[in-house]
Amino acid sequence: MRQALPILLPSVEPRALRAMVLLTGAARLTLTPLWVLLLLGELTSVCLICNGAVTSELSNSTDVHTHLSKIPAMSPTEVVPALEQSPEKVKAEEGEDVTFSCLVKGVFLTETAVQWHHHGPQGEQTVLKGNHTEGDGFVGRVFLSGNLGGGDVSMTLLNVSLEDRGVFLCLVGVHNGTVLQGSGTKLSILQRKGLLGLQESVGTIVGVAVAALGVAIGFVAIIVTQFREKLNCLQK
Repeated sequence: MRQALPILLPSVEPRALRAMVLLTGAARLTLTPLWVLLLLGELTSVCLICNGAVTSELSNSTDVHTHLSKIPAMSPTEVVPALEQSPEKVKAEEGEDVTFSCLVKGVFLTETAVQWHHHGPQGEQTVLKGNHTEGDGFVGRVFLSGNLGGGDVSMTLLNVSLEDRGVFLCLVGVHNGTVLQGSGTKLSILQRKGLLGLQESVGTIVGVAVAALGVAIGFVAIIVTQFREKLNCLQK
């Protein structure tokens, strides 16, 4: 039988061995002989340290991505469409020009989306549809006078007469079918009465029914009963 040859390990001075053990990180694994680390039981601890560092780094990275995924995505601020009609009441002498203000926000406008209605002594009628005159008695006297691109759909009425008294209502159709309705403007006409000077016209408007409009293929007229209360307030 062959005798097993003894494994000869190089002798290492204790001080040198201690110095090698104190080396850290990659330098420790590179410079220290493997058999020395095995003898000292240091290789296991080194591997555990390396694995711990890698695990910790991956864990931290995962935590960051998880945290970011929980942050809700920011959506652009949505502007709610709104319409403001003013003034509530206006007085004018016969023959004067009057502008009824109507401002719209949050809507891309076209002329076809705008209508003006009037309810006066002759009943309710459409005055303007887009920039086209609709009502009898208003031909050539009404037009959109605001900056449409800026949301200004104000209407100007030329050469007012006694028959023009009543309530003017601004209506704007939105792309989703919603109708924005103004609060209405009451027009009173001042008449010259000789030595008495100017006298405000007095008339009672009854049976008010204002058509609101919806946008689908075109405008669809619907009855807005809520306007009755607004009109009563304007007449006081």
